Amino acid sequence: MKRVRTGIIGLGRMGGAVADRLLDQGVDLVVHDVAAAAVDRLTDRGAAAATGPADVTQRSDVVLLVLPDSDAVEAAVEGPGGLLSGEVAGRLVVDLSSSRPESTRRLHGELSRHRAALVDAPVSRGVPAARTGQLSIFVGGEPAAVDRALPVLRELGTDIVPMGGPGTGHAAKALNNLLNATTVLSACEVLAAARRTGLDVDAFVQAVNVSSGRSYATEVKWPRHIVPGSYDSGFSTALMAKDVAIAVELLRGSGTATAVSAVVDQTWRAALGRLGAARDHTQVMELVERGTW
Repeated sequence: MKRVRTGIIGLGRMGGAVADRLLDQGVDLVVHDVAAAAVDRLTDRGAAAATGPADVTQRSDVVLLVLPDSDAVEAAVEGPGGLLSGEVAGRLVVDLSSSRPESTRRLHGELSRHRAALVDAPVSRGVPAARTGQLSIFVGGEPAAVDRALPVLRELGTDIVPMGGPGTGHAAKALNNLLNATTVLSACEVLAAARRTGLDVDAFVQAVNVSSGRSYATEVKWPRHIVPGSYDSGFSTALMAKDVAIAVELLRGSGTATAVSAVVDQTWRAALGRLGAARDHTQVMELVERGTW
């Protein structure tokens, strides 16, 4: 059986973890990133370095995009030296990024015209889950393309859920992250109140997590990242604010009320202004405790 050549464009925290996982599984990997150090780390592990997105396409059957936003994805596909400047016919492009659904649908059409396929497969559960192949993955695309993507997605995740046609994976991920962003803010406010009213914080965390108020924010982010003050989930404030904005745009476009979501969007925009783009999103706890928005 022919070995599938896999390329990765984007080697940040998530992209680097995805690359590590695939190398651990013995996948033949071609990588590219604008940061030379990120590429060098992976070539030291056995990956091959590409000169740019078009070179990745030339040397791969499946190309994974792990980039910060839709602008970066569009540049990698359509920009100078992008995928479309090379031979893409027959290639499968899988966008693991959290991108705008309307951008994804447009790129799907553009790649289809060049006889290539696009699957949107944004990931959740964070960088540690990527390293161990335990991501959850929302998948959108044409059925035949999704079937082609499943072997590599199964190396990365344990819960791979098809959502529908092109763009639906990105829509589902945005809505999921809106829920995540909302519960993080609530969890931070509740934890601050628990401390100020003299509750035993460890006991409170334990009690909530066997009660109706539990969520991913309370079960994972409280004990690992927020209560100890480590703020090291690996997901930045900029990415959280971006995903919330995508979700709120989706809600408004569908005619859905945004009484709560609009406030969440405004709050994360304020957090981005206060914390800066690179800070971990769990550090919003400090803003809650200080009351400085």
